[in-house]
Amino acid sequence: MNGGDDKVICTYPLISTITFGTFAIVYVMFFTLACWRVGTIVINKGLRVRIYMLVFTVLASISAQLVFLASSVFWKSLDLPFDWLGFVVFLSVLLCAVVGEGILVIKPIADAMAVGGHFCRCNSDYRL
Repeated sequence: MNGGDDKVICTYPLISTITFGTFAIVYVMFFTLACWRVGTIVINKGLRVRIYMLVFTVLASISAQLVFLASSVFWKSLDLPFDWLGFVVFLSVLLCAVVGEGILVIKPIADAMAVGGHFCRCNSDYRL
């Protein structure tokens, strides 16, 4: 209002961090339990390794998000550590998404194409 010098500064509220922490604890417990059950009934060793890698990545990502969001409460939004903590939270979400996509989407498609052999390739000689 005074010559256009006023700024609105938004910080991550403490109550939102506590809510996210509660959600993360409940989610981690159920996600780990579900993946552990799936891992015990899988007979393929490669698939079991992929499931455990997915579990580790999701657990590490959610834990990193929770720790860095909780520690961001100690700094103001104009401070450099606050900016770095926000960037690390973004990187943990990105890492979780990339690994999850690789394990849940790309690897199964590559396996299906490897099993399909010549039926998956575009061949002009092949006719039904």
